[in-house]
Amino acid sequence: MLDMLFEQVAQARLLLEHAADMLRAAAQRGEMDARDAARAHDRARAALRDGQLPSARIWATFALALLQRPEDARARARALTLLGLAAIGTAAPEEGGRAFAEAIALFVSLEERGADLANCRYGLAQLRKDEGHFDEAANLIASAEAIFEEQHLPGDVANCRYLFGQIRYAQGRRDEACAALEQSLAAYTEQALHIEAARCAYLLAQVRADQDRLAEAAALIDYALPIFERLDAPIYVAHAYFSLAQIRHDQGDV
Repeated sequence: MLDMLFEQVAQARLLLEHAADMLRAAAQRGEMDARDAARAHDRARAALRDGQLPSARIWATFALALLQRPEDARARARALTLLGLAAIGTAAPEEGGRAFAEAIALFVSLEERGADLANCRYGLAQLRKDEGHFDEAANLIASAEAIFEEQHLPGDVANCRYLFGQIRYAQGRRDEACAALEQSLAAYTEQALHIEAARCAYLLAQVRADQDRLAEAAALIDYALPIFERLDAPIYVAHAYFSLAQIRHDQGDV
C-alpha cells in the first residue's frame, strides 16, 4: 500500500513538471503573459489561505513557469514564497527550503527590505523549526520581526512572537517561551484576533503546566476554550478539554 502511494506521488510530480514545461513553452511563444501568471498567483494565494496546500503548490508552480523574464523577478520571488509556504507541514520541506532561499536571494538583489522579505524569512523559520534547526529558525524570526516592526504590522509581529515562543518551548527554554507567548497573547487580544489569541493561550498553558504553575495554566485554558467553541474549532476544543482535565487531575481536583 505504501509503495503504491509513493508511486502515485511520483507520478503526480512528473505530471506537474510536464505541465510546467508546457506553460513555459507557451510563455516563450507569447501565448501566455504576466496576466496569466498573476491569475495563477492569486489562485495559489487563495488555496493557501483555505489550507489547500496541494492546490497552492500547483498554482504557484504554474505562476513560476510563466515568470521567466528578468523584469518578472519580484513577481517570481512572491510566487516562490507561496511555493515555500505550501510546503510547510508537508512531506516536501526540501522543496520549500529551496523556494524560500531563492525568493530571499531575489528580494535581496532587488533591495527589498519590506514585508515581502519578512514574510519569506518567517516562512523559512517555520520550516527550520519543523526540521529541528531551532537556532537558525530563531535568527530568521528575529530578522523578520524587526522588519514587521519597522513596517508597523502588529499582527505579523505577534505571529513572530508566537513562533519564537514555540521555538524556545521546543528547546526547553520555558522562561523565554513564556515571555514571548505573553507578548503575543497581549498583542492578539488587543487586535481582537480571537482564534490566534486562543491558540497562543493554549500553548502558554502547556508551558505553565510544565512549570507546575497549574492555576495559571487552568485559567488560560478557561480563556481559550469558549473561543474555540464559539469559532467551531472541534480539534482545539478536544485538546483543550483534555489538557484541562490533566491540569485538574494534577491539582487534585478530580
